[in-house]
Amino acid sequence: MPAIEQNITSLPQVSADRRLEELRKVTREFEAIFINTMLKAMRNTVTRSNLFPAMAGKDVYTAMLDEHLAREIALSGGVGIGRILFKELSKYITEGEPVNVKQR
Repeated sequence: MPAIEQNITSLPQVSADRRLEELRKVTREFEAIFINTMLKAMRNTVTRSNLFPAMAGKDVYTAMLDEHLAREIALSGGVGIGRILFKELSKYITEGEPVNVKQR
């Protein structure tokens, strides 16, 4: 057996539950990134008014606000992209076992 194959086979096996939990986390993060991109695009469609003067940290604050909102939306159920991705990708982990696709 070549050395690389021997190294791969000697790696500790990760349980299916642990892999599913990691997949759930990654799909939730992906959904947050997607929602953040949507929020940025929506914010760019709004015309800027002169009501408030331009401030040095305003763009940074707005970006941080969008990121936080996106993460909270994704954690509270999101728009469904994370759930769909989890359902489809979990098939490759469970090998035919039924999977609880409910996001936490």
